[in-house]
Amino acid sequence: MNQPKSRKLSASTHATRAFVVMVFILLSLIPRVTRAGPLTPLDYFPVAVGWWAEYTGTGYRSSPIPHWFQERERGLILAASATSHCGERMRVTMQSDEWDPDLGSSVYTGDVGTDAVTFSGKVLLKAPIVLGATWSYQTTGYHWAGPETGVGSIAAVGETVATPAGTFPDCIRVDYQEVADQGGRHFRATESYWYAPGVGIVRWMFEHVMWDDAQPGAWTHSADLLLTGCGPPRPVVVLVRGLQFAGSTDADAYWAAAKCYLEEAGFEVWVCDLITGMEEVGDAAGRLHTFVQGKISERRQRELPAPESISIVAHCYGGLITRKFVHQYCKQPGHLPGELLLPGGDKTRIDKVVMLSGVNCGSRLADSDVAKGLSWFFGSDEARSCTEPDFVQNNFNHACPDAVPLVPYHLVGATGWSRNPLLWIPSRYLVGYPPGTSNDNDGVVTTCSAHGYRWLCPCDPEELDNCSYCDWVSDREVGGEMYTTADDHFSICSNRDTLELVRTILRGEAVTPVSEPGCALSPEHPSTGVVVNAADGTIFQGQTTQVTAIVDDCPYVSFSLDYEAGGLSYTLTSPTGTVIDPTSADPSVHYSEVSDEAGAHASYVIDDPSLGTWSATIGGVSVDPAGAGWSLAVSEESSLRLVPGTEYFQSAGDVVVSAAVVDGSQRITGATVAADVRRPDQTVDHLALYDDGAHSDGVAGDGLYANTYHACSSPGIYEAQYTATGVNLQGHNFSRIAGDTFQIAPQTVTLSGVYNDHGEDIGPPPGIESIVVDVGINVLSGGDYAVSAELADSNGNVLAEASASAASLPTGPASISLRFSAGTLRRSGVDGPYRLMNVALWDDSGGMSLRADYAESPYTTGAYQFSEFSDRTPPEAVRDLSISDVDLASGGVTLRWTAPSSEGAPAASYDIRATFGGLNSENWDTAYVLPNPPTPASPGTVQTLTVTVADPMGSYFFGIKSLDQDGNESPLSNVASLFLGSGMDVRNAPDGSYGGFVGIVTAGGVEDGISYVESPDRAWGIRVEADDLPESHRVYVTGFMRRTGAEPRVADAVIRDLGPDTPIRPLGMSGSILRPGTGLESTGLLVRAWGSVTAIAQDYVYLDDGSHLRDGTVTGTQENVGVRVVCDPSGLWPGDCVAITGISSCFLTDSEQIARRILVREPGDIAVYRRAQGEFTSIGPLKQFLLGRSVTLQGAMSPLRPTR
Repeated sequence: MNQPKSRKLSASTHATRAFVVMVFILLSLIPRVTRAGPLTPLDYFPVAVGWWAEYTGTGYRSSPIPHWFQERERGLILAASATSHCGERMRVTMQSDEWDPDLGSSVYTGDVGTDAVTFSGKVLLKAPIVLGATWSYQTTGYHWAGPETGVGSIAAVGETVATPAGTFPDCIRVDYQEVADQGGRHFRATESYWYAPGVGIVRWMFEHVMWDDAQPGAWTHSADLLLTGCGPPRPVVVLVRGLQFAGSTDADAYWAAAKCYLEEAGFEVWVCDLITGMEEVGDAAGRLHTFVQGKISERRQRELPAPESISIVAHCYGGLITRKFVHQYCKQPGHLPGELLLPGGDKTRIDKVVMLSGVNCGSRLADSDVAKGLSWFFGSDEARSCTEPDFVQNNFNHACPDAVPLVPYHLVGATGWSRNPLLWIPSRYLVGYPPGTSNDNDGVVTTCSAHGYRWLCPCDPEELDNCSYCDWVSDREVGGEMYTTADDHFSICSNRDTLELVRTILRGEAVTPVSEPGCALSPEHPSTGVVVNAADGTIFQGQTTQVTAIVDDCPYVSFSLDYEAGGLSYTLTSPTGTVIDPTSADPSVHYSEVSDEAGAHASYVIDDPSLGTWSATIGGVSVDPAGAGWSLAVSEESSLRLVPGTEYFQSAGDVVVSAAVVDGSQRITGATVAADVRRPDQTVDHLALYDDGAHSDGVAGDGLYANTYHACSSPGIYEAQYTATGVNLQGHNFSRIAGDTFQIAPQTVTLSGVYNDHGEDIGPPPGIESIVVDVGINVLSGGDYAVSAELADSNGNVLAEASASAASLPTGPASISLRFSAGTLRRSGVDGPYRLMNVALWDDSGGMSLRADYAESPYTTGAYQFSEFSDRTPPEAVRDLSISDVDLASGGVTLRWTAPSSEGAPAASYDIRATFGGLNSENWDTAYVLPNPPTPASPGTVQTLTVTVADPMGSYFFGIKSLDQDGNESPLSNVASLFLGSGMDVRNAPDGSYGGFVGIVTAGGVEDGISYVESPDRAWGIRVEADDLPESHRVYVTGFMRRTGAEPRVADAVIRDLGPDTPIRPLGMSGSILRPGTGLESTGLLVRAWGSVTAIAQDYVYLDDGSHLRDGTVTGTQENVGVRVVCDPSGLWPGDCVAITGISSCFLTDSEQIARRILVREPGDIAVYRRAQGEFTSIGPLKQFLLGRSVTLQGAMSPLRPTR
C-alpha cells in the first residue's frame, strides 16, 4: 500500500527535492548586504514588492480587543508591499494572512529608509546603529487607551539567533517600552526584536498588558516568535475542480491534498470556490473570471499589487472551463495574448495551465445510459452533456480553438487501475475508444482525450479536424506538453508523485520522474525535460568561468542563466568550436533575456544541436565589487532520464541509495552513476552507485544502480543530487543530473502496539459524537509528538481521517487520542468494525515534523452501527457575503453569498440578520431577523436575497449564520456593510463598505478609468472608478467605498444614467481653502482658482494666488509654491496669470504626504488673462470663462505671447 509522505502541519515541514539546481532554497532568496561603511536601518529591514516572512512560536492571547496578530496552526505570515519609493526610502504596507478589511489594525503602513524605519508612528530603527543608541516616539496606539509614548534602544549587537529558517549571526536586539494612559484605561508594552542584516526581523518577543480602573483584572497578549521563512512573492496557482461528486464535495475538500502540498512547496494557492462543477461550461468560465477578479480586489484592498502572473491547475471538466476562460478573457484587442484585464486598470497574465485527466475530446462514459443516471457523480445533466464527445469535438473545440500564444498548456493523462470498484467496468468499457485504438484510461477519461488526440489517435482524420486543440499541443513556441501518470481518475488530484510533477511544471523546472523506474510518471513528450548539467557560483569583475555539458540526441537544448544585478557576458561554444553570442544570425539559435531590479535571466535555445561537449562561458563585465551570484542549467528534450529510486521514509542506520537511467521503458546499463548526499548538518558525502550485484543493487547488469549509505544516524531530511554519464541506445555519450530527498526517522518515540477505542457521547442529545481511538506510544525522549491515521471499512476504503498532537510529553508510555467524526461515518452508511490504517507517528519537537514510526493496518475497532452516530459539527461559515445591487428608488438591497458546506451536504436553513450599527457575535441576538431567507443550496452555489431598507439615508450591517438539521449553528459570516444618503456620509464610510448616491457628473474620464461626480447642491464630490461618464448627466452610482490612498473613491462602480441635467457651476477657491485639512473640504468638487504660474513640468504647472502654499515637492531643484494643476502646459510660461477650472483632487508626495491638486478636464478650462510681461488678453472671453461658459482661450491667446 502507498504510504502518505507528508501531512499538513506547517510550511517548515516541507523539504525541497534538490539542493544544487533549480531549487527553492529559502535563505538564498534573502538579499545579501554588500553596502560599504556602517549598516543603516534599511539594511536591517529589507523589503521588496510582495516580500513575505513567516513566523511561528509560542504565545497566548486573552483579550477581547481584535489584534492584527492571531495564533494559528501555521503561525504568523506577514506580507510587505512596496507601493512607492524615492531613492532609498520606501512606503511599505504590511499585514497578516488573517487580514480582515473590517479590522483597520490588521494593516500597518510605514516608511523605510536609511535613516529610520517607522510604522504607524512607531520608530522601529533609527540611525546610527550603535550599541546604546536610544530614541523616543509616539504611536497612533490602541483606540482603547489612546496614543502610546515609547522609547526604543539598541540593547545588544553581534548576537546570533537560531530559527527554523536558519542561524543568523551579527544580529542586533532592540528593546521597546511603551505606555498609554487615558481616562482610567492603561496600556503597557515590553518588546524585543532581533534584526539580522539583509534579512529583517528574525525573532519577536513581546508582552502587552491592558487594564481598566473600572474593571477587575488585566488583559494580556504575549508571544515569542521565530522566523520560519521569508522570500519574494509566492507564485499564484488557481485550482479548478471537475464534476466528480459535484453536489456533495466543496472545492476545499476536493483539493485538500493539492492545496497543502503546493502551499508547502512555496505557492500561494487560490481554490476557486465559486465553481461547483455543476454549471454549463460557459457559465463556469465566467465564474472563474469573477473569482480571479475578486482575489485581485482583495489584494488591492490590502494595498498589495496584482500578481504578475497566475497559473491554473484544473481537473477533468475543470480543464474545459479553463480553456473557455483563457479563450474568452485572455485575448483582448490591443493587449498581449494571455493578459487578463482586471477592474481598476490592473492586469495579470496566465503563465501556464496544467490539466489533470482533462476531457479535451470528451468522455464516452458521459454519453452512456448508465452515466445519465449518475446525478450524484456528474452534478447536473447540463454539465455532464458538456463532456460528451459529440459536444466537445463538434462544438466546444470549434468555438474554443485555444490558439492563445504565450499560454502553455501541460496535459496529464492517467492510466491507473482504479481503487474504486465502481470504475472497473467503465475502465474496460473505455479501452479501444476512440475506434481503432488500444487506448489506456483512468476509468473515466482516456489518455487520447486527456492529450487532445495527439499522436495516440491513428483514427479517421476527420475526427482530428474536429479538434483544432491538438494542432498546437506539440508546438514548442506555445509550450504544450504531455505526460501520463499511473493514477486513477480520483487519486490524480492527490497522489504525491503527480503533485510533484505539477509542482515541477509550475516552477518551469526540468520534469524528472520521482518514482521507481516503471512506476508513476512517464513523460510521453517531454520538452526541455531532462537536466544535462547545472552549476552555480559567484563571479567577479574581469573574471570568466566555464561550464561544460554533454549534449546527446535531441531536437533542441536549452542553456538557461540566472544572475544577480550587474553586467555579464554570456557565450556558447559548440563541439565544432563555433562561438555563439546574443548577436548570432544562425536561425537555429534563439536567444532571449529579461531583467528587473532583482536580477536577470538569459537563455539560449539551440535547434538540432551538434552531439558532444558544449561549453558556456560567463564573464564579469560590470559587476559589483562583492561579485554577482549566478546559476546555469543545461536541459534538453529527451526520453532518456535519470530516475532516483531511494525510498523516502527511512530508519536510522544503513540506507540503500538507488537510481536508474531509463530511455522509454528500457534501462541503460554500463553508466557511471553517483550521488552527493547532503546531511542535515549540511556536510556532503559522495557515494558511487554500482550495478554489479554486490551493492544492494539486485542483479548485476539490470540497469539499477545502488549502494549502501552508512552515515545516517542523525534524524532529519537528507538531500541527494544524482549524476549519470554513459552511452545511450544510439551509441552517443550522455550526461544527466536529478535530485531527491529522504527522511531519517528520529529515535525519540515508537508505536507501542496498544490500541483502544470507544464511542464518545458528550450530549445532549444522546448519540455517539465521535469514535475515539487511543494510540499507545513509548516516549524515549521528552518532546512534542503527533499521530495521524485513517478509519476504513473492511475493504480498505477510507471513511474518515483524524490527527492529534500532544506537547511536552515526558519519557515513558503514553497515548494520543484520535477523534473520528461520527457525523462523517454516519453519512458513509457503513457499520463497524472499522480498520485503523496508515497510522503515522510524528516528532514535532525540533521545528520540523519528522515521521518517527508507522503501521499500515495495526488495529480493528469494535462493532458500531452508523445509525447510532450523532452530528454536532456545525456548517461552515459563509465567507463571501457581499452587496451586489442597490436600488435607491425602491430601497431594494440584494445580498449575495456562496452556499456553505455542512460536511459536504447543504445546510438546513439560514439565519440572516441586520443592524443599523456594527454587527458581531455580541449583538447578534438583538439584531433584526430578515424574513424569508432562501433554502440553502448545494455547497458552492451562489445565492441571493433582496431586502427592502426603510431609510434611504441610513447605514446597515448584514450577516448570516447557517444551521444543519441537528441545530448546529455556524460561526458568523463576514459582515457586509451598506451606507446610503448624503455624499459626505458615503465618503466617510468604512473602507470596503458598499454605498449608493445620486449626483451630477463633473468630469468624465479626467484620468484613464476615472470620473468625478458631485452632489446637485455642490456640497460634496467624489472620485468614481468608471470610464468616460457623460458630463452634466445625473447618475446613480453604487459601489465599494475605498479610503486608501490620497482621497476617498468609489471602486467597482455601477452607473445608471438618469439623463442630462443642469451643469454644475464651479466654486471659486483660494489656495488657503484648497490646503488639505483646512476650511471647506473641497476634494471632489468642481472648482475655479486664479493666480500666477510659478513652475512648469511635463504634465503639470503650479499656480499661486498669494497663499504661498508649499506641498514639499520640487520641480527640478526649485521648491514648488502654490497648487499643482495637472494639465498640458503647452502655451504657458512662468509668471503668466491664469484662471483654472478643474476637479479638486489630491495626490501622495514622495514623502507620503497628502497634497492638493486640480485636474484640468480640457484645454478650455485654462484662461490666460495676463502674460508674464504684463500684456492683457481680451477681457470679453475671460468674462465668459469666469461666468462658466465653455470657450477655448489658451490657443487663441498664443499670438499675444511676447517674443522672448
